[in-house]
Amino acid sequence: MTNFLQLHSHFVQQTPGGISVNFLRNTQVLGNGVTVSFQLPALPIGDGLVLTPVVYTEGMSSVRLDFGRWTGGLCANGTGALLPFSTPDQAEAARLVRAFHSARQTSWTDSTETVTAWITEYLERV
Repeated sequence: MTNFLQLHSHFVQQTPGGISVNFLRNTQVLGNGVTVSFQLPALPIGDGLVLTPVVYTEGMSSVRLDFGRWTGGLCANGTGALLPFSTPDQAEAARLVRAFHSARQTSWTDSTETVTAWITEYLERV
């Protein structure tokens, strides 16, 4: 297993007529009721796709970035979404997010239930 993360919190992409600055925002409610919102660090892997560490709340006042688990997402031209799946292997997370992004029967705007069903079916095939 090989993992690497250079912390980026925003991504600049060329668009027709200009550039687009994108980021994923993560919001967590701590055990003490405080809401924390921050730009999620991520590793860009191309085509607006990213890998991010999984984020958890811990205890009453902590947020944990778990660099032992990864999820894939899209951060491109105003669209930001993360898949409801994580794995300890960056390569597996990259394969999954690329497969999801290229699948014709799915969309980044699908419901969590639809995306989860697609992921389950995909994982059964590989």
